[in-house]
Amino acid sequence: MSYILYGDKGSGSGPVEMALAEIGAEVELRDVPLATNAQLAAEYRKLNPMGRIPTLILPDGTVVTDRRRS
Repeated sequence: MSYILYGDKGSGSGPVEMALAEIGAEVELRDVPLATNAQLAAEYRKLNPMGRIPTLILPDGTVVTDRRRS
């Protein structure tokens, strides 16, 4: 199983993607377009209730998000 990274340009997912590449991890990139507010869609909010990106799913299924409140 690989990592799954949800993000978009300017979302902060770039450094996560680079770190995964640096360690040679297999990663599936899933686009969450900020321009269409896709991060606020009900389907995405099941994954990340705060509606924020990036979100990283670890190979064991653990969901890693930015939990800071704005």
